[in-house]
Amino acid sequence: MQEIGGRVSISATDTFSAYVLPEIIARIRSTAPQITIMIVASNELSDLHRREADIAIRHVRPDRPGLIGQHIRDTEAGFYASEDWIARHGMPAEPADGEGRYDRF
Repeated sequence: MQEIGGRVSISATDTFSAYVLPEIIARIRSTAPQITIMIVASNELSDLHRREADIAIRHVRPDRPGLIGQHIRDTEAGFYASEDWIARHGMPAEPADGEGRYDRF
């Protein structure tokens, strides 16, 4: 049987890196301890063509040629804000209504 080894970098959002990846990484480490995994925790999309990561876990489909994607799972997100923030910016009725408002606290 051939052993698998080497370094693999995985890019994922901060939240996914903190809450989902640890269990997955633990399973990989027990199955293939020769693999060194580097996590790139960022909410920006890593450029796989420029080798910023080997694997990217994203919330959008790849939009450039040469990238292969596979849908892993659906997730849900919630919008939470203080009453003061809603009073200043209004309550978004749908996700697109909040675009551009999230950086104005």
